[in-house]
Amino acid sequence: MNIAIEPIQSPHPTIHLGATIPPTTPNESPIPMANRLPLETKAGNLDESVTFAQLTEHLRLGAEAAYLLGHQRKANGDELIGSGFLAIGELLERAVAQTTKLAMKGRKIQ
Repeated sequence: MNIAIEPIQSPHPTIHLGATIPPTTPNESPIPMANRLPLETKAGNLDESVTFAQLTEHLRLGAEAAYLLGHQRKANGDELIGSGFLAIGELLERAVAQTTKLAMKGRKIQ
């Protein structure tokens, strides 16, 4: 008895074996302009404090999302993946602390 097994075709053409490959051409950016952060300026110069605040906020949101995913996975019985997401949350919190430490190096808090 011969059974022919056909490969499953993904409904999305850029997803292969669980990896996402962004469709880009030589002149196209992999990140659409609409998804990029706006650059804040003061008198035509980039505003470092606003950019720093955006970076730390996004890292904190990422940590929060990782913790949420970790607790959801653990609640559904997937201990290994849940622990992995919790570890990612901790790493992102450390990234916030290190980023703040680096940004404040040599500056006095008033």
